[in-house]
Amino acid sequence: NLMRRTKGFTLIELLVVIAIIALLVSILLPSINRARELAKRALCAANLKGIGTGWHLYLTTSDDTVPWLDKVAEGQFTGSFYDEDDYADIDDDGLCITAIPFLLVRDGQPTKLFVCPSTNDQADDREKHLSSGQRIYNWDFSPISPSDNDFIEGWDHISYSFQAALDTGRNGVSLANNVIIMADKTPVWDGLNSYPLVTGWVWSDTGLTREEMDSGMSQNHTSGEYINYLRSDGSVSYSKRADEGRQNDNIYTAGGDDEEDWRDEVSTAWDDHTSTSDSFLVGPTIEP
Repeated sequence: NLMRRTKGFTLIELLVVIAIIALLVSILLPSINRARELAKRALCAANLKGIGTGWHLYLTTSDDTVPWLDKVAEGQFTGSFYDEDDYADIDDDGLCITAIPFLLVRDGQPTKLFVCPSTNDQADDREKHLSSGQRIYNWDFSPISPSDNDFIEGWDHISYSFQAALDTGRNGVSLANNVIIMADKTPVWDGLNSYPLVTGWVWSDTGLTREEMDSGMSQNHTSGEYINYLRSDGSVSYSKRADEGRQNDNIYTAGGDDEEDWRDEVSTAWDDHTSTSDSFLVGPTIEP
């Protein structure tokens, strides 16, 4: 008996199948990437929720005092990693704004909470380390200095900006007014002129396009499309806009004192931050 020969794929048929598979992958890949990003946003929100929990645990163990260091240097927005056993030994200009949320790390919160999964940031691997045979405490996130931006330190160890101190040197956090105290970090300083389009804008009274607005927001999630934020009561929410602060000003800017003229007085200057009811988030960028 003669066996019937099975016909195989021709080269053209094989190429057609490969082309169809490639087309399906190209169609499905954006959806897969989008689903991954949505999952990362949820994890980011969970991070902030954990930080908020740590915030309130800190209150219960510190006589209702919010995390605060009185030696935080005005104008320094990034990790400085001072290795001192005694806080009293640190120079008045020795600590930056990120040293304040680092108090939560010293109080038991893991450094991984301070890294947004949508970024390439990495959790700080140490709260304290050995120096000259003795254990030295860290008072801030460890510094990382990228080769092309030597003035940026600590940028890769914390993904969130924190409420700035008032120009009087006091804590700028208000529990009563339930302000936003932490959110996805501000755009990195470009080293030349200013923060990318972040200066003083308020959504409803500018002529900026959506693309320009996005470039002035946090770049953690899809290049400025989305931000998670934490309020002082521990609640976490999200927005596709940054004008979620007092009188709808940008949470990455400081507002003035006059309620009526608030929108005309927003600024990125630390000295203009004068009210605990005003969300003004800074760091971990540094202004050279």
